[in-house]
Amino acid sequence: MAIKIDNGIPSRGVVSDQNSKVKAKHGDTASHAQSSRNENSAERVSITKVSIDLKNALESFSEIPVVDTMRVEQLKSDIQKNVYKIDFARVAQNMIKFERLLQGND
Repeated sequence: MAIKIDNGIPSRGVVSDQNSKVKAKHGDTASHAQSSRNENSAERVSITKVSIDLKNALESFSEIPVVDTMRVEQLKSDIQKNVYKIDFARVAQNMIKFERLLQGND
């Protein structure tokens, strides 16, 4: 059996008419065996509590805006008024922390 790609999504299917005629003539025993095997096996999917908690957390976070617009407006105002002060020591410490994280040193 060949793989047919339709709209970038691969799907299993018969590519030529000749193959389908042969299957029709001899019966598609492989696919029949597969379907009866699927009917006989008890397939279950269970979702763990951790998965449910993660799903709920992701839903909660999706409701929080990505940008704190009030903070952005306050910073814009402070910069325009020339009253925004940069804490250079804090910036340097955070840069060092970031570099350590990149290197794997906590």
